[in-house]
Amino acid sequence: MSAEPKVATRKNMAQPAERPFDQELTKELLDQASRLVTASSDAGLTMRLFGGAAVALHSAGGAETFRAANRQIADLDFVCSSRNRRGLERFMTEAGYEANKTFNAYNGKTRHLYQRREGLHPWQVDVFFDEVRMCHTIDYRERLDLDLPTVPLAELLLQKLQIRDLNRKDVVDLVVLLGDHALADDDADNISRVVLASVLGDDWGFHRTFIGNVARVGELIRGDQVGMPVPAVVLDRLEQLSQLAAGAPKTRRWRLRARIGERVRWYEEVEEVVR
Repeated sequence: MSAEPKVATRKNMAQPAERPFDQELTKELLDQASRLVTASSDAGLTMRLFGGAAVALHSAGGAETFRAANRQIADLDFVCSSRNRRGLERFMTEAGYEANKTFNAYNGKTRHLYQRREGLHPWQVDVFFDEVRMCHTIDYRERLDLDLPTVPLAELLLQKLQIRDLNRKDVVDLVVLLGDHALADDDADNISRVVLASVLGDDWGFHRTFIGNVARVGELIRGDQVGMPVPAVVLDRLEQLSQLAAGAPKTRRWRLRARIGERVRWYEEVEEVVR
């Protein structure tokens, strides 16, 4: 039996330097994200937003909450169907973006990088094909087109809770997401319990990171260490997530990996891409 997850304190919570909130940049990025999804659909591509910008767009008052919390959005992250890989570079170039030729040559089957250099606020667009491989892998092939302009809410939540070392931006995103969306058995503006249970019941490593992060975020909220007002419902939903993870039916694959436990690293190390 593995030890209970350690709960982070402020001193062991990753704290990158935060830039002053730029409302103009945030508005420009959110507008651009929506336009790219709409234009990609018109061009026959399937592309959906994830990450902080997706949380802001998919949550009522999300952009204003980000401003109040000094949570700056600096770039855009998308998942795209691999069927559209060949057409993506042409689409992004026509939309005003410059491809990172070197990165794309080495990683083109799984990921592309593009840079917007025009105007006062250059930014980067990161596009993953079919799945996002970070600390843990999230597969979008069967569910990419279920929501607009973002990935489904269950995956949006999983994308945050798969991160091994959460920083304050991630915690703010989780507070906003859980404050505005309930857990339910469907995807109709809800976080699907069915999807969460399926992922967590099959992958022990993901389950281990997930429950550790749920405990971690709860402790930060109770210790008033998030730096923003937190709706009471967020703690309730964190408890629901904890109970869901514990009660999810476990596959044979999950149980076999659980026997090994933490003797073997259960997550991938992620290197930051040079911007």
